[in-house]
Amino acid sequence: MTSHHPPMAALRVFECAARRRSFSLAADELHLTPGAISHQVKLVEAWLGRPLFTRRPNGVVLTEGGQLYALQLKAMFDRIMQVSEEARSPRERRRIIVRCQMTISSKWLMGRVLAFRTLHPDIEVIVRSETYHPDPLVGGADAAIYYSRGPIAGLRQDPLVGGRYIVVASPDCLSETSRRLAARDFLDLSLIHFRPLDRGWSELDWQGWFRKAGVETAAELRGLSFSLMHDVIDACVAGGGFALINDVMAASHLERGELVQAIHWAEAVPHKFHLVIAEANIARPEIQFFREFLLAHATV
Repeated sequence: MTSHHPPMAALRVFECAARRRSFSLAADELHLTPGAISHQVKLVEAWLGRPLFTRRPNGVVLTEGGQLYALQLKAMFDRIMQVSEEARSPRERRRIIVRCQMTISSKWLMGRVLAFRTLHPDIEVIVRSETYHPDPLVGGADAAIYYSRGPIAGLRQDPLVGGRYIVVASPDCLSETSRRLAARDFLDLSLIHFRPLDRGWSELDWQGWFRKAGVETAAELRGLSFSLMHDVIDACVAGGGFALINDVMAASHLERGELVQAIHWAEAVPHKFHLVIAEANIARPEIQFFREFLLAHATV
């Protein structure tokens, strides 16, 4: 006769075997023998009345039902871990300090942080808009969002924000031109330049854009210049001229019609912003929830 309750200890064993896709690897993780893993999995299968693995000479493969069941169990075990951590330290304030550039903060991160807080109101998020530092987590930050400068020992770097370069203007600014624009025409228009103070990476600027288009220019192009991309975008929205921007950073303005693409051209940005977290902190529940949320809403 089947028990009213599933074999709880065996469920944990099954979840591990499903996650590792191997009885042997699950045995190593749980400090059991492969035979003991197989026995526990059979208890779960007997209780459910259906197989969760297909046994083969060279190993085991999850059935379709087994995959779904394993995902559901993992979510429940993760939740048990979360509430257990909260019960163990009920008075400890859980918070995450995030360092990032101001453009990322205002044009990409803000809406996502608000959505994260809706899901996790108990986790405090502190966003610090700061310039790049060789140690992305300087000042006690738990996470950082910057262009990757290459591997750094002890830090996990996940691609988070990509995008495409496009040329944009406000609708009113674009309407002042009476013809379809070609690359050479932009020499006679008001250009807004992005000239970052941090030259640790190569950004496509107007000089580079004209070179790609085969258009000769003066040694120095005039116009408005800003050291922060969000200032470039805001000046463009205000009708200050034409700007070469990352479309991801201007997504909300494009969706609202505050900016429009001025020429049929786009090119992938050469660098991606990465989410940087210390490997030692990955297992912290609040860090884990924040990382998984941002990666699920990445724009790479």
